[in-house]
Amino acid sequence: MNVLSRISHRLVAFILPLVALTISANAQTVSVFAGDGQLGYGDGGFAIDAVLDIISGIHTDNSGNVYITGGHSIRRISPDGVISTIAGNRAQSGKTGDGGPALSARLNYPIGMTSDKYGNLYVADSRNDCIRKIDNEGIITTVAGFSGGGFTTDTLAIHALLKSPQAVAVDERNNLYIADGGNNRICKVDSNGFLTTIAGHTPGTLLPKDGKSDSVSALTALMYFSGIAVLPGGDVVYSDPVQHVIRKVTTDGLVFTIAGKFVAGTPGEGDAGPAISASLSGPLGLKTDNKGDIYFIDQAYGRLRKINTTDYTINSIVQVPGGRFPTINTQGNVYVASDRKKVYYVSVNEVEGKGDMLIFPNPCESRAYVTLPLQYQEMATVFVMDMSGRVINVSKGQTNGAIGIDFPRSGVFAIRATSTHGDWGGKVSVVSH
Repeated sequence: MNVLSRISHRLVAFILPLVALTISANAQTVSVFAGDGQLGYGDGGFAIDAVLDIISGIHTDNSGNVYITGGHSIRRISPDGVISTIAGNRAQSGKTGDGGPALSARLNYPIGMTSDKYGNLYVADSRNDCIRKIDNEGIITTVAGFSGGGFTTDTLAIHALLKSPQAVAVDERNNLYIADGGNNRICKVDSNGFLTTIAGHTPGTLLPKDGKSDSVSALTALMYFSGIAVLPGGDVVYSDPVQHVIRKVTTDGLVFTIAGKFVAGTPGEGDAGPAISASLSGPLGLKTDNKGDIYFIDQAYGRLRKINTTDYTINSIVQVPGGRFPTINTQGNVYVASDRKKVYYVSVNEVEGKGDMLIFPNPCESRAYVTLPLQYQEMATVFVMDMSGRVINVSKGQTNGAIGIDFPRSGVFAIRATSTHGDWGGKVSVVSH
């Protein structure tokens, strides 16, 4: 039996009932997206082959770019998987460059990031005690925090004093929220650039007897941060790794605990039940998807967990090796920064309305073709991974066309494809080689 006959014979059993074997992205496949696990630096190639610094923050924008902070720089992974530095120098700290190219500027341990609807990137420049903005032209400016750490409020943000900001978030009206870690407060910078404190205990005043109470003024709360986000209605949520809780500050200035018991618990305890009854252990990072559901890393064992904000139930999604900080793309799939100097991709949701990835033939012998249905015709990158999540091959091609992918050996391989407007997952069997 020749090669084509063998393939045709095997395809009968697989293709007739299914058209093609596919796996939707809600199968929660974990794969390496960036980093080879070595400590270092390198730009211009595929992110999966790059050496990374220890990652301190991660963010995705609406155009499909993934940003990571590490050392004293910010790096961007484009939708085609190429990594480059967009701000700072990993080995040189400082605060310079405002008004000029971000690539020529100096940062000092940038951490959390966010972006607004116009594509501007905001970063917590933590050891410079300020928030900086990188616009669409790559120009960097300081938008909050002035000349050294301290505490002030009710003033223009560029004249205010911050202390070790940890995270930032932007709401639908382009208000900027700052988790001011050194001052244990949340600040709001409105569209006029005016900064106020909306939550947290004011330094220099008497500590409340109970900074953990619910349904009280958020200005009496005792808080620590590793992530912050804004829900669709305007409420602000934050993760507190010191007190092992996720809390919410409402638009009317009250604070509520939505997950955790203020004491470390067993990882995964409380899954499939009310988040308020669940145990957390050092929650790290916090991001929301387009529906407002909350994702964070439960630090013990790097467990990615989700709070459904429709009914405030909690579930564990997957355990990510060394997982620390999550971020979510526009399709609702998650990237997780790891302490192993890697970024992992977790396929959580199928791309709605864009169709399944078609892999043909499947099973195949050494080569298959991928078609990615999409209303846009654009360049896509296809990653081939073994079942351990290691990328073994990368191909490029246009969506809605046949993209050839090659396999070095027989076995079962995971396929992940991405473009500016699409994200797909699938599997293929290589039956002989």
